[in-house]
Amino acid sequence: MKLWIFIVSLSIVEKKMNHKTYNTLYNCCISNPWLKVVEKLDEELNLNPVYFIGWDDGSHKITEKYEKCFFHQVDKAWLGMGFPDIKYNFDISEELIQSISFEKSLAIKMMDRFDLGRGNFSYTNREIFFYQLLKYWLTIVEEYDINIIISPSVPHRVFDYVLYIVAKIKNINFLMFQMTPFTDSSFLLDDIQQTPKYLKTYMQDNIAQEPLHEHIQQRLNQVRGEYKDAIPSFMIEQQNRLNSQNFIKNNVLRIKNFIHNPIQYFDKDDSYYVIEKDSIPSNKKDLQYHKKIKKHSNKNFLNNLKKDYESFSIEPNYNQKYLFLALHYQPEETTMPTGGLFSSQELIVELLNNFLDDDYFIYIKEHKTQFDSNAQGAMGRHKDYYKNILSISNRIKFITLKTEPFKLIDNAVATVTISGTVGWESAIRGTPTIIFGRAWYEDMPGIFKVKSIKDIHNNWKDILHLKGNISTQSIDNYHQNIQNFFIDAAHYKAFVNKVDRTEKENALNIVNGISKHLNQINFFNVK
Repeated sequence: MKLWIFIVSLSIVEKKMNHKTYNTLYNCCISNPWLKVVEKLDEELNLNPVYFIGWDDGSHKITEKYEKCFFHQVDKAWLGMGFPDIKYNFDISEELIQSISFEKSLAIKMMDRFDLGRGNFSYTNREIFFYQLLKYWLTIVEEYDINIIISPSVPHRVFDYVLYIVAKIKNINFLMFQMTPFTDSSFLLDDIQQTPKYLKTYMQDNIAQEPLHEHIQQRLNQVRGEYKDAIPSFMIEQQNRLNSQNFIKNNVLRIKNFIHNPIQYFDKDDSYYVIEKDSIPSNKKDLQYHKKIKKHSNKNFLNNLKKDYESFSIEPNYNQKYLFLALHYQPEETTMPTGGLFSSQELIVELLNNFLDDDYFIYIKEHKTQFDSNAQGAMGRHKDYYKNILSISNRIKFITLKTEPFKLIDNAVATVTISGTVGWESAIRGTPTIIFGRAWYEDMPGIFKVKSIKDIHNNWKDILHLKGNISTQSIDNYHQNIQNFFIDAAHYKAFVNKVDRTEKENALNIVNGISKHLNQINFFNVK
């Protein structure tokens, strides 16, 4: 570690001597620790902040030190608003649109997150909004001469995903943090579709030497044990929240609130996910009572959806040969854009059904969060979703929600997911995993990344052979290697107060991680 710090220090001195400035756009950054990170990256690597997208948490203070840096409020960016007052030019061509047709289709699907009314946001208006965002970002990266974009998360809010598309068009480096199940440990990506090439090479060519970090070893031990000790923290928090809810008490409070201040329900609603029918987000005019009506409607919708699922579901028969498909909660980044085409999870079922021999079953379990009325699950499923999947084949079975995931994993021939934690857990427990998107653990032993029936066919013998034969040592070796790329820092809202680190420690770890990544991709030597 000391040697690496010395090497990084030498590279910093070298870059400062080159005097080249790299105009940087920061996407969705919280003030603590990113204001310090921005300052350090400017001082040490000449990453000059010219555009900063942040929250109302003091992030606007970026302009006190960097007067020419434009501050863009996140909630306005969600709606396609708050952009700089400049002349926007859109050099449209059929060739350009064709070159990003796949990404455009993902962005259109991603806009489900706006449609709290389930049908208010038409395809036509989604296209209008997409081209509006495309015009803005194409102009901004030119106007501000952007050289690099840094994002604490994988872009998935539509506005920043379109920014990612523009970065690809303009060949601009887009750095994003990939979170892991290890508290606030993450690592850097530069491509939504795959882990970095240097990381893949390192994982293939290096023999693990350093001992596992304590918090990583602890998490692996939990996953190898009983499910009750390995439940992800976000699911525990969700269940605690649901358990603490009191229907009568909550409704009494709502009535009191309405009586005390009824006029508030006619205030403008600033929520990004509520738009009027036949409108686009940047023309949003909804009022608070619109949102409350739609949320109440969605709660009823989810209750009925859960009843439908339960009416279709069965207890698993562990004597049958089956693949376990764990559905993702939608809409969310883990499917869109991470899953690409297969964010439409029924396509995974079709593909598996077409490949498997007749004596195999497909056991499917829904994600519990899909039915949480505090989440956005109503935007991610439609009324006949489960019926349509069941109609594919009589070998397809929905499994009851109460079924323990580890039992389904341990008795399956393989586990199937887009990018979910369940795939990582499965390989650790000795059951191979088939993933259909980019997962942070995609280079781990026992993981098979597929995009077609041909891919499954080419890997099927290895999948069958590895069932029960994935060595514990190979799993540990993988984690011993990948931990060398981890950045331990509360770099994103989800990590705040999760680990006792100072702002200075967070900032230093982020800066060192970014510097290391940029050196790995040879960023500073590209002419």
